[in-house]
Parts: sequence; C-alpha cells; structure tokens
Amino acid sequence: MLSSNPTVNENTWNQFRATESTASRTMTIEGVINKTGIFAVLTVLAAGYVWTTFFEAMEGIEGDPMAAGAAMTKVSPFMFGGMIISLIAWIVTCFKKEWSMVVGGVYSLAEGLFLGGLSAYFEAQFPGIVLQAVALTFGVLFTMLAAYRMKLISANGKTAAIVCAGMGAIVFVYLGGFILSMFGVNVMIFGANPIGIVFSLVVVGFAAFSLIFAFDFIETGARHGAPKYMEWYAAFYLMTELTWIYLEILKLLWKIRAFASRD
Repeated sequence: MLSSNPTVNENTWNQFRATESTASRTMTIEGVINKTGIFAVLTVLAAGYVWTTFFEAMEGIEGDPMAAGAAMTKVSPFMFGGMIISLIAWIVTCFKKEWSMVVGGVYSLAEGLFLGGLSAYFEAQFPGIVLQAVALTFGVLFTMLAAYRMKLISANGKTAAIVCAGMGAIVFVYLGGFILSMFGVNVMIFGANPIGIVFSLVVVGFAAFSLIFAFDFIETGARHGAPKYMEWYAAFYLMTELTWIYLEILKLLWKIRAFASRD
C-alpha cells in the first residue's frame, strides 16, 4: 500500500510480522478512535488557552482597527512556538513510532497553540468563521469515511500516486510562494482573490482524499495485529490529517469572506 503520508511506507507493517505481531495486546480500531479523542481534547485545550488570551487582549479596544493586530502580537510567541514544536514532534514520530503516545501528545498541544491563535485572528475579522470551519471539517471527515466504507474510493496504488503527486506539487507551490513573499512579491494564491480561492479549494480536495489513506492505515493495522502502541501512532496520523484539513478550510473560508466583503 502506498500512502500520501510520508511517515507511512510499505515496510510499516512488515517490520511487525517477525516479532511484535504475536503480542497479546494488539491494535484495534476502537483503540485508535479513543486515542484520537485524547489528542483532540489536548488540541482543543491548548487552542482554547490561546483563543482566550487573544480575546482578553482585545477587551476594551474592539472598535480599534488595529485591535486584532495588537492581540496577535501577544499570542504570536505561542503560535510560532507551537508551529516549530509540532514540526519537530512530527519528524520525531516519523522515526520513533513507539514514542507516539508522548510525542503525539506534544504535537497535539503544540498544534493547538498555533491553530488557536490563527483561529482567533480570523474570528475577530469574521465572526462565526471558526464554527463553520469546524463543522465543515467534521463534514469532510464523515463524508470521506462513508465513501471509504462504501468502497466508492479505495486506497489503491493509482489513487495514492495521484494524491502524492498533487501533494508534492502543493508543497512545492507553498514553498515557492513563501520564498517569493519574502522578497516582497505579491503571491496571489495566498490572497483573497479568485486564484487564491481556487487554489485553496484544490488543496482542501487533496487534504480530504488523504483521509482515505489514514482510514486504510488504521484498518490494515488492526487486521495485521499491529502492536498496541500503533494505536497512538495511527491516532497521531489521523490528527495530522484533520488539523491540516481544518487549517485549509479555515483559510478557504477567510479568502471567500474577505473577497466578498470588498466594496
């Protein structure tokens, strides 16, 4: 099985067959769901802290056009710190899957710090946008899960090749756009314009399809009797997909509402 997630490869299950696959306690789908819930709670708690800090900083200056920027300055250390720590945690988990319980918890808290600040900033500009993004994220999750269970979409090699190629292109475009923006170039895919909206739609589409491989990974692990700690790794894998989808949907909604609000 190929995967759109670089932390997963064909040898992920082969390495367990000779030794750990005979362990009495093995991975189950229910166990993955429970552990994903734990990671999700940690993410929400961290996000809630930064969210509260942001809006406390805005108290008394809500009418000031610079209020959101001033509040953002106060939470930016949490955001950038969370972004860096979550990246480090992701890299560590790629090589040490057995550490997923601890490192996955660190990732969830760190990602919550980043998403909490960004969500609060967008919410200050367009009230209600975060609730919409959360609802759409769950909508995408259940839609893709239903499509997977009904076998409308399968995690076969052809689908994996398309998704991997698309995601590779997205990463390349993001990196190129970021580098250009550092030199003062106006990168339209990042802005609230038709090109930026279409780009975000494409990214959300690829992010949604990547969930198929997370579902297949979980099902395959349970079927092969992977060791119990792989429940934490699978939960971590699913959380990375869900936080990515939420982030891309949030940016898409912001672009749409910012473009529509122009005179």
